[in-house]
Amino acid sequence: MSDIILDDLDAEQYRKFYEDICSNNYDEDDIQPIITKLSKSVIRNYVVGIKAKGCQTCGYNRYVGALEFHHYDKNSKLFSICSCYDKSMDDIKKEIKKCIVVCSNCHREIHSRHVDI
Repeated sequence: MSDIILDDLDAEQYRKFYEDICSNNYDEDDIQPIITKLSKSVIRNYVVGIKAKGCQTCGYNRYVGALEFHHYDKNSKLFSICSCYDKSMDDIKKEIKKCIVVCSNCHREIHSRHVDI
């Protein structure tokens, strides 16, 4: 796993993490799944926050699940944002900068060349 680890947690997540670790007798193998779970939560919240702004083509913003990331240049795509949980937050931010958020309808139209971006 990349070093998402604790650097990307907010103060409340740090507090909960250390409270949980200190109140239990964890060995190192037990701690990693907790860190992974917290890291996924941080990433998910970050990605949802970006998507919540809505489609950059038509403005749709009713349901975040209908919004997707479209890479401007498919040749520069290193990974899909929807499967980024094993990446560092820095890598995710860099990859998102190569994208626009679009609704699923506009995304299909972009790929079928009915909409220019």
